[in-house]
Amino acid sequence: MFAPMPLMGKYFSYYENKFLPPRALGRKNVERFVYELYSENSGACRFHRKWIEDLIDEIILSHFDLNFDFWRDNFELAKAVHDHQSNMGVFWESERVVDIIHGFLAQWEQHGLREPELLAWLERFRADKWQAAREFWQEMYDGMAEAFAEGFAEPNPTPAPPAPKKQ
Repeated sequence: MFAPMPLMGKYFSYYENKFLPPRALGRKNVERFVYELYSENSGACRFHRKWIEDLIDEIILSHFDLNFDFWRDNFELAKAVHDHQSNMGVFWESERVVDIIHGFLAQWEQHGLREPELLAWLERFRADKWQAAREFWQEMYDGMAEAFAEGFAEPNPTPAPPAPKKQ
């Protein structure tokens, strides 16, 4: 919800309830962003995304007798949105948001999570919450930029259908 995403939406970022370091979170946000576009642009109901993401290429391409890389086109669309919009993102302006991020991290510690990276971020927030928040935001942003620059594999690449046999 507070990630520096180029297109905000309640499902266009990673929303699983688990701790991820900010750079990894930025990368997961990009993955979720692309997958959501991939599902939405197929016309599939988003509530079926867990199973449809593995099949959408096959369904779309075979049903409409198309021959293109549906996954790659959606990745490139998401990347184009990122390239065009991401420089408009700004660091959180509200102290309330900084406190929410700090509180989110502190909650993991309160629930017993002892991951070294979590503890290091908490130490940074406790020393200087504004500086830590700026660095956290930048790490998410940098993770997003890396994910778009490097790309990633489609969910479950569908092999090309065999060529029809001549009779």
